[in-house]
Amino acid sequence: MATLYHIQTIAELEGSAERFLGSFRTLSDPQWRWRPGAGIWSVGEVAEHIAGVEVGVLKLFQRKLTTQPTPPEVLQETVGKEGAIERRLGSGGPAVEAPAFTLPTGRWTDAESLSRDFNASRLGLITFIRVSSLDLSRYAAPHPVLGPLTGYQWGYFVSLHTDRHVRQIEGLKTRPGFPTT
Repeated sequence: MATLYHIQTIAELEGSAERFLGSFRTLSDPQWRWRPGAGIWSVGEVAEHIAGVEVGVLKLFQRKLTTQPTPPEVLQETVGKEGAIERRLGSGGPAVEAPAFTLPTGRWTDAESLSRDFNASRLGLITFIRVSSLDLSRYAAPHPVLGPLTGYQWGYFVSLHTDRHVRQIEGLKTRPGFPTT
């Protein structure tokens, strides 16, 4: 039976995916690749970071998170983590250097292939949550910065992480020098 948390997690994942894909859907190749300066990611690099995280989180759900229920003492560490996720990823939250394994490497060279792979991963995650008979609040896996998160908290993290980078993409599009076509 779907809980309110279950339904909300799916809705947040669907909404953030739509906002993400919409943030670059109509961009030209020069707009996709434009960098405003050294050390600042292009729209394509931001999008690659998001897609790479998506692939990793789907694997986490499929291979690690739900292999066995999490011990109660670890679940206790997840209590209230939604607030930590919001503080870290919400508007105005501190910038955090991405872990090396999530940095852009040129894996996706165009918006079309990235969108296809992102959609497949996001749909896989949503489907996993939608059809799982497991109570995902009873299963947790570690996040490299936030510590253990339950399955639902991981879904919330992915949604807010995506939205944080949508804001980054929208900011890039308003910077002086951003290509007009």
